[in-house]
Amino acid sequence: EIAAYLRNYVNIPTRVLIRDPDFFYVQVKSTVQYDLNVTSKTQKEIESIVKNAISDFSAQNLEKFDRDLRYSKFICDIDNADVSITSNDTSLKMIKILVPKKMTNFTTEIDFNNPLHDNSHGHWVVSSSAFTYYDSEGRYWPLSYLEDTADGKLIVYSYVNNVKAIHNKNIGTVDYENGIVRISNLVVSDYTTNIKLYAYTEGHDFIINKSMILMIKPEDIEIKVIGTLF
Repeated sequence: EIAAYLRNYVNIPTRVLIRDPDFFYVQVKSTVQYDLNVTSKTQKEIESIVKNAISDFSAQNLEKFDRDLRYSKFICDIDNADVSITSNDTSLKMIKILVPKKMTNFTTEIDFNNPLHDNSHGHWVVSSSAFTYYDSEGRYWPLSYLEDTADGKLIVYSYVNNVKAIHNKNIGTVDYENGIVRISNLVVSDYTTNIKLYAYTEGHDFIINKSMILMIKPEDIEIKVIGTLF
């Protein structure tokens, strides 16, 4: 309907293309230290103040087209959230939300638009929230997850009797240099609301393209507060 309306106001050769924004989200994990000599606020109060500051940062600096996340400004806003805060140690991951149709082969390509951290050390760079995996032999595996391997493959795994069991050794690939994750023929039987795909980027800043919008949701903020006496 929007495109039809705009056609009345543009030249005939001009094509009107309207696309939905490509939303990405940010997971925030921050350890915040504050000086007990400066304030009578409790750890819970400081935690709430920091979470509000992060939500304000999202509203004021992200949530629109052409709004990159600049790490130095972000952590500065955390430090400035309260006069008693002395430092913060903050890590960020990009999140893409997936809503695959259940019991159907799901194939997709996610472009994070930022190089991803090198996985040569063997620690995962790409991971997911939990889902129930349906394998090729007709078995269901609750609390399954995606994870990348050192050679850039995506696997599906869960813990069976406290032992990590790999149910699919190659459900996709990770292009670390270009920040692209490909998922191929994943069959999911169940999940809660959605599946979150997490990615560690090579740099601290998150640079977006013209179709992307970044956002920080309260549910993706995890704050640990430590009171110290200086």
